[in-house]
Amino acid sequence: ISSHPIHVEPTYTATVETSIEVAPAGTCIPVTGQARYIGSGAPAPFKLVHVHILVRETERILAAVTDADGVFTAEFCPLPGEAGCYEIFATAPGAERPPAQDTFILLGLRAEPAALSLMVPGLGVYSNSVVLVNPGCVPVDQLTATVENVLAGLEVSLIPPTSVPASSNAPLRLEVRSLNDAVATESFVVRVTNPVGVVIEIPVTV
Repeated sequence: ISSHPIHVEPTYTATVETSIEVAPAGTCIPVTGQARYIGSGAPAPFKLVHVHILVRETERILAAVTDADGVFTAEFCPLPGEAGCYEIFATAPGAERPPAQDTFILLGLRAEPAALSLMVPGLGVYSNSVVLVNPGCVPVDQLTATVENVLAGLEVSLIPPTSVPASSNAPLRLEVRSLNDAVATESFVVRVTNPVGVVIEIPVTV
């Protein structure tokens, strides 16, 4: 009996792709692919396939089984707030790593601090800012900011950045003015969005 490990070459290969190019953080990414026998190129039915998801230095593996036509599907669900540029490829278990077969991007922002608590005197004005952090690999562009649930006793002005660079941050400035001659005790939400679907909500208590 030999003490050396026996390496068995896989009899099939696999490829994978996704229809998603860019999506907001938190989006589950569907992938689909095909396994084929090496040599003949015929579909490889009922085979185990590993789908590799790479971002930065992290690799995750999804397992899928092909159907009667050698086709497989899987879904990658990122961690909350996860963003970045992803590469995907599929292999038979134990096969050598091929070049990336497809890519996708998840866009995301987070606020620091995640919530604000302000003290605004009667008929007074208070200014502050929140840092918008982009943990991803590409800029988050075309940002707009709105105020929700603000009551008549306050006037809120927002100056959002139009873009937050990749792996960087930018300030969202706000000014809160009390329209009553009394200390304000209210709350509202600052909502930052972009056309791709990035959404961040910042609760503000006055």
